[in-house]
Amino acid sequence: MKRPVCTDRAPKRRETVVLREAAYKLFIDEDAGRAYPPTALKVLETAAREGRSKERLLHTQSRFTWSLPFNELEDVGRAFAIASLELLIARRDRRAVRECKGDNCGWLFLDHS
Repeated sequence: MKRPVCTDRAPKRRETVVLREAAYKLFIDEDAGRAYPPTALKVLETAAREGRSKERLLHTQSRFTWSLPFNELEDVGRAFAIASLELLIARRDRRAVRECKGDNCGWLFLDHS
């Protein structure tokens, strides 16, 4: 039996791929020592702003923290964009993001060597 096609997922999937590719470009350029690409930064910033606008302040035991509720599929991409930009912001306090140079790899990782 053929599964029904859910047409509203295709644009969401495309948005997710665009976010992933923007983050990849950002950190590949970091690894290569190039300037961060403005277009990739803008893509991630836009999604992160959307996510930040939905965050709620939570009190957990002895501290406060921001939390992004996951009420819709796009919130996953927003959380990804926030995390990507937090990693970028922490650049001076972390080691470089590197790309695995193995055959058919391409994974990005924080270099702890």
